[in-house]
Amino acid sequence: MKDAEYFLHILRDKYSRDELRPNLTAFLATSAGIVDYLLEDYNVKFGLNIPLDQILYFWRFEEAAKKQNNQLALGFINFYKSEFNTLRNDPVGKLIFGKRNIVIHRTPTSLHGKFSVNIQESIHLDESVSIVKTDRNENIKQQSFNSQQTK
Repeated sequence: MKDAEYFLHILRDKYSRDELRPNLTAFLATSAGIVDYLLEDYNVKFGLNIPLDQILYFWRFEEAAKKQNNQLALGFINFYKSEFNTLRNDPVGKLIFGKRNIVIHRTPTSLHGKFSVNIQESIHLDESVSIVKTDRNENIKQQSFNSQQTK
């Protein structure tokens, strides 16, 4: 996340195509990677033990959660997939993911005509309460999950 913010800040002060291109490429790569870091954080948090030498796709996360019958991880991955689809369908999200895939996998970004960098922030807050009752052996006896989204 800090890398994406760094490159976005650098883009504000660049005016030539030669200065913009490498920083734009770095911004696109790092900002699109934030969702991957989030998924890895929850792989660790839920103890799914998906090794680093395997690409961590959401389906692989879901498969590991089902195999372990980890209901909290399954709840998270359903939320993650829903939010990821929302992000990919958002105009800015489409731009970031689409351009990132072209730059990384196909060809450098072409810059034509006049361009400018604008920053717009939005904040989405989620409040959730999760209660898990376990016995002495850490077996789940009862659990509840309550989520409320505010804007």
